[in-house]
Amino acid sequence: MNIPTISLNSKIKNFHTRQIFYSNEVNHLAPELLNPHGSALVEQQGRLALYSKHQLAAIRMTRISMESINNHDIEYALRQFLAQLQYDKQQFYFVQQEEAFRLCHGDHDGLPGITIDCYNSTTVVQSSSAASDLLMPYVIQALVALMPDTAIFERSTGQIREIEKLGSITQWQYLSGELTQTTLFAGKRIMFDLINGQKTGLFLDQRLNLIALRNYLHKEMTSMLDICSYMGAWSVAAADFIDHFTLIDQSKAALAMAKTNIEENHQNTSSIDIELEHGDIFETLKKLKAEQQYFDVVVADPPAFAKSKKHIPEAKRAYQRLFKLALSCLNKGGLFIACSCSRHIDETTFFEILQSLSYDLVLLHKGYSSPCHTQSIHVDYHDYLKCYIFKLR
Repeated sequence: MNIPTISLNSKIKNFHTRQIFYSNEVNHLAPELLNPHGSALVEQQGRLALYSKHQLAAIRMTRISMESINNHDIEYALRQFLAQLQYDKQQFYFVQQEEAFRLCHGDHDGLPGITIDCYNSTTVVQSSSAASDLLMPYVIQALVALMPDTAIFERSTGQIREIEKLGSITQWQYLSGELTQTTLFAGKRIMFDLINGQKTGLFLDQRLNLIALRNYLHKEMTSMLDICSYMGAWSVAAADFIDHFTLIDQSKAALAMAKTNIEENHQNTSSIDIELEHGDIFETLKKLKAEQQYFDVVVADPPAFAKSKKHIPEAKRAYQRLFKLALSCLNKGGLFIACSCSRHIDETTFFEILQSLSYDLVLLHKGYSSPCHTQSIHVDYHDYLKCYIFKLR
């Protein structure tokens, strides 16, 4: 495969640590070298890179050396790269316990736009852009060679693909061996939905925060409100302590699966009571407040409210409204878990939202994403996930 070399048109500081080069820094390629979306695989400073003519971030660097590609091919180079990445992440204690984990976290792991999550019998791959779509066939070939007994499901969806006018892809790319959509996550066995679920099936970034919650639960806590429950991971994490659960979600299928997950992980199914509330979270919370329903644990883990910077003011109001309603349903002395996965809402802004709620909250835990969601210091954005566990005094 002929991979063109692309050059830069200005003097760049910190040249060798840069992961992104912007459109005004690049001598752009001729149109005949590009695919219909204006993208190409290119060589820059001895490494494979992704080029997008129509994006501000015109070049995004991989950690794949061109020497490896030239001596063999892209699939071989990717297989060697992913094998090393797998070895590095298997040093984490949870991977050694055969838990689900993120093998590749996009730019942070050196494959821009590529996400790979491993769920034991199934590996889920995701491409977020036209440029990373060029890598995906080679990624799949490399994974088949690296993990021949593992099925591969592609779930390439999301906002960036919509902006680039790319179709969504949700299909099996490789099937082998016994297939199951149940995995070990945060020490619990959880079932998930690859076809109709969100992201790659589960939100593996919350692993350490789910484990942390157990440190603050005690036998006097008996009830839990799980807002935006999805597959019920927060409720499952508390299933050793809690008997009475109320789950709110906009997906009936997710609620049904969450109920099964709680039952499968509870020590005594005859003692548990699970109420499923399907519908708008704000309207449901207002109803629970009017009914004077109170809980010992309340989790508010909503989807990203700020899809872009222009949505920040609206998102701040939505978080404030959600958290006020959630806290109005919490017993004094209870636990409140507040989360945000909006990368446009920084940590300082999010904490200011919480401080504005006029509730006497004591901070117990400040959480971040699981370490398998690599955070490279050379990638130009902060950790998107914020998670706080409070006690209501």
